[in-house]
Amino acid sequence: MKPSLRHSMAGLMGIAIVLLAACGGGGGGSGGGSAPKPTAVASADADSVAIGTRITLDASGSSTPNEGDLNYQWSLSSTPLDSTAALSDATSENPWFTPDLPGDYVADLVVSDGTASGSARVTITATNPDPLAIIRPLEQTVYLGSEVTLDGSHSLPPTGLDAAELTYQWILTEQPEGDEEGSIATELEDPAQAQARFFADKIGIYRATLSVRHGDRISAPVETVITVNAGNSHPVIKIEEPEGSSYDSQGRLLMPGTLHQQVVLDGSGSSDPDGDALGYRWRFPTDASLPQGAMASIEDAGSARASFVPDVVGSYPVDFSVYDNHVAVTQRVIVQVTKAEGDTSNAAPVAASSREGNPECELGGSSTYWPYCSISGSYSYDPDGDPLTYAWVYWNEAQPDNRLTSSDSTVYIDASAVGIWHYQLTVNDGQEDSATTSGTMTIKIAANRKPVAKTTMEVSKVLAGETLTFDGSESSDADGDRLEYIWTLVERPDGSDAKVQQDGGIHDSSAYVVTDKPGRYSVFLEVRDSRGAVSNRLGTTTTTDGFAKLTNNPPILTNFTLQQEKTGYYNSTDVGGDLNSESAPGQAVIPNDIFRPGILGYLTDPDQDAPLYYAITVTRQPEGSNLPSYSCAVGEVGWYACHPQDIDSRELIPGEYEYEAIASDGVAYSDTKKLVFNVVADRADYPSLLLERLPSDVYTSERQVFFPFRATNQTRNDGVMPVAPGEESTPLVVDSFRLTAYDRDYTITDLNVASAMEEFRPAFVGLRNGQVIKQGESVEFSLTRPPITDEASLYAALQEVIDEYGYDEEYRAELARLSKLVSAYQFTWVFRVEEREGYSFRRGPLN
Repeated sequence: MKPSLRHSMAGLMGIAIVLLAACGGGGGGSGGGSAPKPTAVASADADSVAIGTRITLDASGSSTPNEGDLNYQWSLSSTPLDSTAALSDATSENPWFTPDLPGDYVADLVVSDGTASGSARVTITATNPDPLAIIRPLEQTVYLGSEVTLDGSHSLPPTGLDAAELTYQWILTEQPEGDEEGSIATELEDPAQAQARFFADKIGIYRATLSVRHGDRISAPVETVITVNAGNSHPVIKIEEPEGSSYDSQGRLLMPGTLHQQVVLDGSGSSDPDGDALGYRWRFPTDASLPQGAMASIEDAGSARASFVPDVVGSYPVDFSVYDNHVAVTQRVIVQVTKAEGDTSNAAPVAASSREGNPECELGGSSTYWPYCSISGSYSYDPDGDPLTYAWVYWNEAQPDNRLTSSDSTVYIDASAVGIWHYQLTVNDGQEDSATTSGTMTIKIAANRKPVAKTTMEVSKVLAGETLTFDGSESSDADGDRLEYIWTLVERPDGSDAKVQQDGGIHDSSAYVVTDKPGRYSVFLEVRDSRGAVSNRLGTTTTTDGFAKLTNNPPILTNFTLQQEKTGYYNSTDVGGDLNSESAPGQAVIPNDIFRPGILGYLTDPDQDAPLYYAITVTRQPEGSNLPSYSCAVGEVGWYACHPQDIDSRELIPGEYEYEAIASDGVAYSDTKKLVFNVVADRADYPSLLLERLPSDVYTSERQVFFPFRATNQTRNDGVMPVAPGEESTPLVVDSFRLTAYDRDYTITDLNVASAMEEFRPAFVGLRNGQVIKQGESVEFSLTRPPITDEASLYAALQEVIDEYGYDEEYRAELARLSKLVSAYQFTWVFRVEEREGYSFRRGPLN
């Protein structure tokens, strides 16, 4: 039986609303008469900063000659194209943001006093004091035996300096395990060049990092992921990049577009490593919105080359999917549409309200704490992208002469009594008014609310000719109304005659498609309640994709790990030394740790299928032990963690335990992987050489770790450390361990240290090459390194972040940035134990 996957996602969004004091029977002032405008003053605490430095904006200098308090609306109207910077609170007097790329950031301010509004603008320039490592593309998929090129040629020097003076350092940090014991590790060619290469000789996932250096300044490393397939390789997407294109921090292509001019989407450069024939699909995704009011449609959406004509200024997300007979891959493009340079024409804005199609509101409002019903004008838009001002007139039908007005984007109505409210909304783009939109909102008991559509599926991959089943039973109606399920097959492969079917009629929450061609089948679900309300079309849960494969290769499970619980703040999962199916023999579990028996490691599927399903079974355990078996599913191929509740080794019964793990892609199963380990009753019963990690700020207690010990990723104590004044050359302790010999003497051999820069050389303290650890003896040792360039000031900056923001998101982001700076020095410590095969130790990059 295949394990099933049921993902349920819920989000909580906090909404901060400012309720204006009412005047004249609840109105907010006149709807746009001749009142003088407020004066908006926008400033910032600096006009030029280094990237990564928080900028605080200030609207406190703004004023109004009218009565009423000022309300603020900030926006970042212009940022560097690759930037993901965002305001902390757009309605605050003093919001902040953090520039993440060099360039200009333009912040616009609109102030309103409820009668009129004014605007202002401030520009902040962000510079780059350190070089930036940039890899394109960030992800690749290649066929086994291919030569892979890693391209860092787009990296940037510090602001104003020469890119020709950059030096490069590539590190292959992770790679698949070899098929045979003693297989040779993959090595990079030209690791000191802008473009490095390696031969993809193993199935699985490779990870590499790039650091760039300019003089004595070094960048934070950037990681790239390369997936190598053995069976079918998934297609490789290549989209033509028009002049002016760039990439954002998520690797999405940002394309320029011009209002009312054809945008060409060209994916004809896409290819398949296996030479398979390809199918193509362009579509506006259902999980991301087009600009408000946009009515554009994609022409030739089933071809490699498609187009559309944007009719509103703004960002248009477009998904491009390419598929062969086995798998589909998708890449999102963001088309950023602006008016043509020099175009001074103006299109009238369009007024629209949130109550169109949703005319009822519950008596008492949205909650006990918020007894109001709102009517929002946020659905209004301007085709030219100009900022809007609002003019509302609204009244209770029972009091038609008491007309209320407001210039806010949203009006709030007291919902303490039933009644019918009428409203009129006009918006202005600074040049002309829109046509006025009118509507009603009824406050009543048992107001109808829109139902919510949600579609899932048990298995998303089948062989061509088999059935894809879709499930809408998790759709809901807050009022408990009976739902009708309207299923639409919105995408099917070329040449397919498949249809979506419901055996139980319109009230059947399930549907299915009998596939007849290999390729993708996309089903859209809309639900309608018994009072006629229909679910929203936009959302992440309304469309589900299934795929029919021509042939299938089973997934490959390469490792099975007994992961130990990590303690301390903000650790990565890879701190080395977990017990797994590849651990050296002769070791045992001592009763002093928390364990999570689970799949952790490289789990690959030759066809790149996702999701993958896992079952982990306890096949043997001592009498009296009752450890559970379990199953789970994950949505992507790569690095996984799948585990049940923690197991306290102090409560385990001494003896031998055996687990079996198996993976499925929904069509076929992997080989079974076994993990066998012994639990001893007491430390004195340990059978060989015990390795333990000693307490630190990360590890709050002693932790047993296992040979071979490998630690490659970042942990907290790989970051910057305090350096006392005058002690810039004093070694810093990175990690500490203890070795205890129980059954015999052991000899340390091949002990060595290394770094990317010879002048920054790490060391072992307390352990030397050729050292003998006598039976019954314990030896404690530390890994040390010299301070990196400017470490004292970097640590001081980190403390300033802690002092100002505490251990919050700002701290974690700064900590991650500084840890990457340290990792660029590639500090490495290695040794092995002469008397035991597989008893080796390595802290640092793999190559």
